[in-house]
Amino acid sequence: MIGMIWHFRGQKGAPARRTGGQKRGCVDLVSLNWVCQILCARVTARIDPTAMSRQLRSTVQEPTAPMRMDYRSSFGSMAAKPPIAGARQRIGLLGGSFNPPHAAHLLISEIALRRLQLDRLWWVVTPGNPLKAGRALMPLRQRLAAARTLAINPRITITGFEQHLASPYTSATLEFLALRYPQTDFVWVMGADCLAEFHRWHRWQHIFESMPVAVVDRPGWRMPAVASVAAQRYARARVDEAKALTLAARAAPAWTLLTGPLSPLSSTQVRGDGGKQPDFRLPAVKTAQKLENIQ
Repeated sequence: MIGMIWHFRGQKGAPARRTGGQKRGCVDLVSLNWVCQILCARVTARIDPTAMSRQLRSTVQEPTAPMRMDYRSSFGSMAAKPPIAGARQRIGLLGGSFNPPHAAHLLISEIALRRLQLDRLWWVVTPGNPLKAGRALMPLRQRLAAARTLAINPRITITGFEQHLASPYTSATLEFLALRYPQTDFVWVMGADCLAEFHRWHRWQHIFESMPVAVVDRPGWRMPAVASVAAQRYARARVDEAKALTLAARAAPAWTLLTGPLSPLSSTQVRGDGGKQPDFRLPAVKTAQKLENIQ
């Protein structure tokens, strides 16, 4: 701010000379912009010096108190370090507990990468799922290690940055990423089974309106997903599957349902089988076989 001192005399608002006997009014620390506004006013009207001084003082605002921030703006610790994302990159986000990760996660990821023409896809491994409270979870470190062992595609990135956010909800995670990388085109990716119960998620409508959503078909879940509360609420925002590669560049709300090879695996099933993944003991090879016909 430019500090300036202006002197006024009582008649016609003209600047006073610096003579000893004259009454003067002064205002300090007035920006050049404010001074120009006052000079323009002097040309068009007679201004009382007392009123002018009061007007200048009224434009000087007291320092504002620090803004109070909740989880939607502060997002807790600065320790949260998501993977690097560049401007105009198309990045898919597949969130979940991955308890444990399995080949169906890999299949969903490969379908999304190809059909949406994504640059990268992140597996956002959450420290806990509010909708599955009370269920036994492997330690986050173990789930991250298992995910990295399974996802050998270099375009799939495994991250656990959510553990450092102040809120456990997906809506807060997406807000954090939108602030951190405002020039990146993010797409939320999930299975059709998640869409079927999406209306139970915290601030689910905000999620749909934050970024495009890609739903990947799952065995037995296509019809429940299409008939779900969320799908009906945003029926007009649905993008034809033939235009799926345009999804990342679209403004939210926008979503599509992707079809492709199906895997019946689920984390519940894998846990019940003692961690075995039937028919997917070599996930990279088996997944490649299933993806041969995906364009």
